[in-house]
Amino acid sequence: MVRGIGLGLLIAPQLSRHVLEFSPVNERVVSLLLRARDRCPTVVSAYGPNGSVDYPTFLETLRGVLEGAPTGDPIVLLGDFNAHVGNNSDTWRGVIGRNGPPDLNLSGVLLLDVCASHSLSITNTMFKHKGAHQYTWYQDTLGRRSMIDFVVVSSDLRPHVLDTRVKRGRSFQPITTWCGGGELLASTGDVVGRWKEYFEDLLNPTDTPSIEEPEAEDSEVDSFIGVEPLLLHIERGQLRWLGHLFRMPPGRLPGEVFRACPTGKRPRGRHRTRWRDYVSRLAWERLGVPPEELEEVFGERAVWASLLRLLPPRLG
Repeated sequence: MVRGIGLGLLIAPQLSRHVLEFSPVNERVVSLLLRARDRCPTVVSAYGPNGSVDYPTFLETLRGVLEGAPTGDPIVLLGDFNAHVGNNSDTWRGVIGRNGPPDLNLSGVLLLDVCASHSLSITNTMFKHKGAHQYTWYQDTLGRRSMIDFVVVSSDLRPHVLDTRVKRGRSFQPITTWCGGGELLASTGDVVGRWKEYFEDLLNPTDTPSIEEPEAEDSEVDSFIGVEPLLLHIERGQLRWLGHLFRMPPGRLPGEVFRACPTGKRPRGRHRTRWRDYVSRLAWERLGVPPEELEEVFGERAVWASLLRLLPPRLG
């Protein structure tokens, strides 16, 4: 660690036996090599210098780690790169999308070149979001904001990323990702944890049942009578209607009833919980969307539709 700079990686205990190598290259780059069946994924954490003078040296170190990764195996690169990569998706096709800020600097160009040469995609730029869910750095006094923290994945992992967004907070703006299971990942640690689950899927063949899996006979019966599909259909319909109600303009009766806040004493025998409270809690439990963020998420209809399609079945 130099001048307070340092990096590390946290992994689940069950992954420790699959670690082939942990490489603390220097104070700005560390990497972890795992064994997953017949593949060896590499997870890299990086912290770029705040200035173009030292940036080439930083990228040379990063390039060495990437070139040392097993050929053809997955790569996940997370960190604060202190670079502006712009949104010229025509020039940098497959590396960035058109939904990032237009800001571009020399460090960003150098980073883009490294990503292009290793078939890496900066996923932050590939999904449309409001500024509050896009920028990762703010300076309130000058009103400045920028995107400098990135979630970067190799081309084979790109289809598994449905969305990358910023989770707003009081003191920091960590990157968050919606994974294929419809779960909201609220910090960089959660993102690494989700990739850990991905690697665990590789480590554990699907044809090897675990002790927690239901008996084959029970699964066949459930599939035959359609219990889980029916429950999924009901919950998906409730959450879809919730989105319609949140987006409904003023004056529409269903929306006015939904937004109404009754006062007075609850009549005897009536439910203690409103339908709004129930379905908001359902969104929190099943999709990881807290009640206070529902309106913002519903405003992004494409993301919400994807989450509903990927609503996972209940376990147990």
